[in-house]
Amino acid sequence: RDSPHFARLETAAKARGVRLGNPAQAKAMADAAAVRDEALRPVLLPMVGQSSRAIAKALTDQGVEPPRGGVWSNKTVLRMMARLGLKG
Repeated sequence: RDSPHFARLETAAKARGVRLGNPAQAKAMADAAAVRDEALRPVLLPMVGQSSRAIAKALTDQGVEPPRGGVWSNKTVLRMMARLGLKG
């Protein structure tokens, strides 16, 4: 899938107007993210104004589980804050 050949095929399909991906799954994932984000809003509000790295570290230190497990990344925090309309 990461080959130049696949990239050419994908570009050609897009040029023909083919919709790639699964819109139903994309909506389900976006809806799940919105629910997750809203649940974390009370935890994030006191952190507004801190850097995304500091927020990621604080969430990890508090034991808040990130969407994909492991530890929080600053990019995940930035995306979540943007979806919530908050500034990090």
